[in-house]
Amino acid sequence: MFNQFLKKKNFMSAQEQQEFFDIIGNFRSSGLTLEEGITAFQGDFPKDSYNYHLCASILKDMSNGHRFSDSLKKFPKSFSPFTTGIISMAEGTGHFEASLAEISFRQGLQMEIKSKISSATLVPKISAVFGLLAFLLSTGWAIPKMAEVLESLDADLPLITEVVLYFGSFMSSFWWLIFPIGFGIKFYYEWLKKNKPEMLASILMKIPFWKPIVINRLRYDFCTIMGICIDAGIEPTQALSYTGMASDNIFLKGLIARALKQIRTRGVSFDEALKKEDAIPLLDMKLYRMLKAGRVTGQTGEIMKKQAEYYRKKLLAATNEVGDKVGMSVITPIYIFISIMVAAIVLPIVGLAGSAAMQAF
Repeated sequence: MFNQFLKKKNFMSAQEQQEFFDIIGNFRSSGLTLEEGITAFQGDFPKDSYNYHLCASILKDMSNGHRFSDSLKKFPKSFSPFTTGIISMAEGTGHFEASLAEISFRQGLQMEIKSKISSATLVPKISAVFGLLAFLLSTGWAIPKMAEVLESLDADLPLITEVVLYFGSFMSSFWWLIFPIGFGIKFYYEWLKKNKPEMLASILMKIPFWKPIVINRLRYDFCTIMGICIDAGIEPTQALSYTGMASDNIFLKGLIARALKQIRTRGVSFDEALKKEDAIPLLDMKLYRMLKAGRVTGQTGEIMKKQAEYYRKKLLAATNEVGDKVGMSVITPIYIFISIMVAAIVLPIVGLAGSAAMQAF
């Protein structure tokens, strides 16, 4: 059964990636080769596992003269543009140890962020499930039963009660629409992801609780990659090119591409080109001041590493806050729905009680 599961697996997990790059990084720093590190990692997995075959494919490519980064690019579900871009840069400069260590560190950061988001959104997820169940129970059973009782009393109903009864009647007849709508949303998301990634990225950037995570993550990646490249002796324009190649954010890629065009056609400095082309903006004024200071002082690499740490802290802070923001977006509609239901039930009862009191007198 376990082997069957492994055969179906078609990606390397984040934790496995961290271990993969830790091992080959340790082998490199010990004077051994990448191939020996990959072989050592491969030996921890059964021969019919996905990771074993992935390593075998990489080793075969490298034995045939292919670059390590090109071999990794064959597995986009396992290795992100950040990973392959950093490796490609390392191949050009020979700074493998630092690059492999940074990839491993980023994988650990990604796992930490994912864990924090999962923990922070646990209560909102549970609330959403109970809210959906309450909604289905109310519209499928409670509201129709309430309609029968009120109709038997021949009462004058408030507008809010009539609306709720109409909605309940509609949902009790067409409850099955929930499933095609859900599948439709899922299909549209996958279609956007494949055919309109820029549109999907734009939508995600507009979600209040998600935008700070996206922005601080891309700023962290930008500073990290620029810092690694500059420390490796790459001049800023070429470092900017590597940064664009290694980024997995479509907007940052576009910004860097436009900035590189400005640099090549007009001869402006890299920080000025970025600032001029950054319409959203993706990079903040603090970062542009730091880039200019680095260009003037020749300390861009060191400054970028410090800025990367600054954005890493902001990224983790934004991640910690996501639970409260998601919670409000989930719980608020539930409270509104409950309030409407209470009003729809209580108002007719109050009206009937008032009518009974009037008739008594």
